[in-house]
Amino acid sequence: MRHRLLDEKESVLQSLLSVQNISKHFGNIHALRNVSLDISPKKIIGLAGENGAGKSTLVRIICGAIPCDSGEMKYQGRPYKPHDVSDAESLGISVFHQEIPICPHLSIAANVFLGPTIPSLRIRPDWKFMNNRCIELYKKFLDEDIDPTIPIGECSAAEQQLALLVRVLSRNAKLVILDEPTTALSAPEVERLFDSIKRLRDEQGIGFIFVSHLLDELMELSDEVFVLRDGENVGHLYKAEFSAKELSRLIAGRSIDVQHRSAKGFAEAEITLEARSVSLSKSYEDISFSVHKGEVFGIAGLQGSGRSEVISSLFGLPPPDKGSVIIQGNDLGRITISKAITAGVGYLPEDRKTKGIFPDLNIAKNIGIVSIAQSRDLTSYNEEEYIKLVDTMAGKLSIKISNPKDYISTLSGGNQQKAMLARWLALSPSILVLNEPTRGVDIGAKSEIAKIISDMAEAGCTIIIASSEMEELLLMCDRIMVMNRGRARIILEKESLTRENLFFYAMS
Repeated sequence: MRHRLLDEKESVLQSLLSVQNISKHFGNIHALRNVSLDISPKKIIGLAGENGAGKSTLVRIICGAIPCDSGEMKYQGRPYKPHDVSDAESLGISVFHQEIPICPHLSIAANVFLGPTIPSLRIRPDWKFMNNRCIELYKKFLDEDIDPTIPIGECSAAEQQLALLVRVLSRNAKLVILDEPTTALSAPEVERLFDSIKRLRDEQGIGFIFVSHLLDELMELSDEVFVLRDGENVGHLYKAEFSAKELSRLIAGRSIDVQHRSAKGFAEAEITLEARSVSLSKSYEDISFSVHKGEVFGIAGLQGSGRSEVISSLFGLPPPDKGSVIIQGNDLGRITISKAITAGVGYLPEDRKTKGIFPDLNIAKNIGIVSIAQSRDLTSYNEEEYIKLVDTMAGKLSIKISNPKDYISTLSGGNQQKAMLARWLALSPSILVLNEPTRGVDIGAKSEIAKIISDMAEAGCTIIIASSEMEELLLMCDRIMVMNRGRARIILEKESLTRENLFFYAMS
């Protein structure tokens, strides 16, 4: 019994941070359910999971941004319940965010020390102290020499990230949460950052939580990986157990066998849209695919993969820098919105509130606005004609409208989305490009929109969908192109469309 108590005491002392049975809900949504993990000094713990798995909520609880509803945390063997972010930082827990919060016109040293406690000499910053201290910190933490007077805006993305890492470490951090730190970095810059993190682990004894969507980075940097799915622990792997297949299986869960769309071959069907080696600077590179009449073609990928930019470019928002978009056999050259509409392409943007609806116009004008714009004489607009159009489209798409003259903002999110679809159906497009078609709508509206898309494809319309929701793509698409870091990783045919495959290629 005495040995057991000693073992438990030793385990507590060796743990840097222990999270036990943490739960958190927002209204009726359970973001976390009894999540537990343990971080030791000199360890890099990977935290994996798809969007909405609960990673961000857990990070916010650990760093003091929000409280948990139940469960407990212990930091260095003592109860830990931070009041806010500054409280957590004072104890040695800091978050290193994916977005780079810098002041580009200030020096590296100024960015390292920027904050309410910036070193000062009477009423002005103590630049001499900050410069000398910055040199010392870089040598201590990164084993690098630095000119602290260089404006940080002139530094590379990796150098900016390292400066912010030094900022965090200068505040006596013992546990650093790395929240998607490689998003803006090239491969050599990622390698440089990882080398620095490993050195800090080995030489300074600092613990890390590494949050990432990328399997190869998780396996390269982490000593252990915890996987969350739907707010719950679903797996814990040690270094020797790492494999991309196993991680993707844990993240995605079991594959989906039931398809919304029936199996259908398109090899012999007419090609209605073809992208040939299209590229857009800093977004995507050398993307090629072709889509057939009546096909639903998906574009999958994590945030930052380039999926949204590719699909927007098909409508000229903005046009690709290189390559060709060929519609119905015609090379449109530098594609523009006007050329796309004339060629029979309709487009649903990913953010209907800022890029889709016109909130100060009524429902009739919102649905008929493209038809109005296509009219040779804009002064011939007849509101009653468009009210009839609304009545027709509302019947076809089951849009719940009390009065076509009401502002479109009075409609629910799902009905607004269907109204955006109606806008293009009114023109009978041959190709419909949809960017996140069911974002922000409830499950009932999602099902209705999926049915609309399927019916349009059956009627011969070519559908191209980009979505962050893997299940949505699996249920609706005949083929899916998976993107990763601005490149097309693979085009999955119908027989290969599983959730496991989508996650594997999107994250590896």
